[in-house]
Amino acid sequence: ISGLTIGGATLGFNSADTVFAPVTLTGDTSIRVNAASVKGIINGVISGTGNLSFETAPNTLTGDTRLAISGEATFTGNVKVTTNSSSSVNVITLELATSDALPETTVVTLDGFNGSTDAAVQWCDLDLGGFDQTLAGLVTVKRSNRVQRVYSAVGPATLTVNNAVDQEFGGTLGK
Repeated sequence: ISGLTIGGATLGFNSADTVFAPVTLTGDTSIRVNAASVKGIINGVISGTGNLSFETAPNTLTGDTRLAISGEATFTGNVKVTTNSSSSVNVITLELATSDALPETTVVTLDGFNGSTDAAVQWCDLDLGGFDQTLAGLVTVKRSNRVQRVYSAVGPATLTVNNAVDQEFGGTLGK
């Protein structure tokens, strides 16, 4: 595959897999994990125009569900990281695998639905992966029983947020 153009649709990962091609957005798009304990990887530049949602399927997924991007994205739009279920085991991490994997003009929103009260940890995370990232904003949607974190699991990283307007981050910096 030489490239993927997508807009107003969902690109889903049903198993651990990697897209080795550039992705061009032509509208709002979702990249979704549809199965438990899966890591989907976009190993190409994400360009074009549209908001991008990194999410889990609206069902009960167990295990550490991850989406990773390893190209330096150039698209125009914002990013949402979210679960699509209040299931006690529905969790997601967006993992960055290069410096400035997200455009510096992007506002990232960590959402994740309200978590269930029957689980110890339910999360919606941004993992910098040891890489520096500059963003135009970082926002959380207040949720009960859902941890929303920004951290670097594999080494030090610098997060720079250049807010042009007031925004509220109520999550945790660090793990």
